[in-house]
Amino acid sequence: MKVGIQGGKGSFNEEALGAFLARGDVPRSARTVYCYTTHGVLSALARGTIDYGVFAIYNSKSLMVEETMAQLGRWQYRVVAYITMPVRHMLMTLPGVTGDTITQIVGHREALVQCRATLARDYAGVPQRAGIAGEVDGAAVAQLLAERDTHIPPTTAVLGSRAIVAAYNLDILARDLHDDPHNTTTFLLVQQYAPSDGIQADKSKDQ
Repeated sequence: MKVGIQGGKGSFNEEALGAFLARGDVPRSARTVYCYTTHGVLSALARGTIDYGVFAIYNSKSLMVEETMAQLGRWQYRVVAYITMPVRHMLMTLPGVTGDTITQIVGHREALVQCRATLARDYAGVPQRAGIAGEVDGAAVAQLLAERDTHIPPTTAVLGSRAIVAAYNLDILARDLHDDPHNTTTFLLVQQYAPSDGIQADKSKDQ
């Protein structure tokens, strides 16, 4: 059993999967597949290389997740469950990098939107980038930073989940940068759609 998620290791999507597992929506034996984007999740589901998919659909601050909305009409799938969770954004760096020495802030577009006012106030003048080197997921960018990838300067700060700290041995530069103190995101758990799903449901009603 495999579950593909929209993010990488240490992402909010991985936290959402943990919640689905704890609630019993997904078998605890399921293995995580990091698909990084909603397109990656839904295309893998269509190919049958994963059994379930997890991706974010709505945030209390940035509203509909643009990346997800661009994909929804392109694929067929069945919604199994959803969950709404608190989302706390941290700013993380390599050990030794300080607020005075960071040269850019990189994160998912949604994360930057959710922290827009706080970043403008506390890090005015520091350039912001929605992804880097083809990676749009904050956790994936953190991995590049930890691996000292040449595409990302070591003075980069990554915006994302606190779980990234343990996953990639980074330091927390600042906590709770989200503008909305009650910031939440809704995640969907989906399965591959089968044309017979609706027929079976109708039959069960008749019985």
